[in-house]
Amino acid sequence: MSPRVKSWLPLVVFILGILTIPNLWRVELWLNPVEHHDRVVYLYSTSWCPYCTKARQFLEAADINFIEQDIEKSAEARRQYDHYKGRGVPLLVID
Repeated sequence: MSPRVKSWLPLVVFILGILTIPNLWRVELWLNPVEHHDRVVYLYSTSWCPYCTKARQFLEAADINFIEQDIEKSAEARRQYDHYKGRGVPLLVID
């Protein structure tokens, strides 16, 4: 390898790391696809919660069917959330 290539190699590795780290969950899904067997997944969330948005994006990227319940807009969703003793959002309930 030429000295010129060697001087750029650490920079290239650094940039690839910066681009890859935020997307490791996508790489993980690609390597180990999630197997779901027609289970019902409920996502109890709020419209303003950034973690709820991340959970929603993950479920969509993993091609997992889910039912989203906004606990601030629906009294029934809030009752179910309280039944599961939810202490924060997002709350994921499987089956």
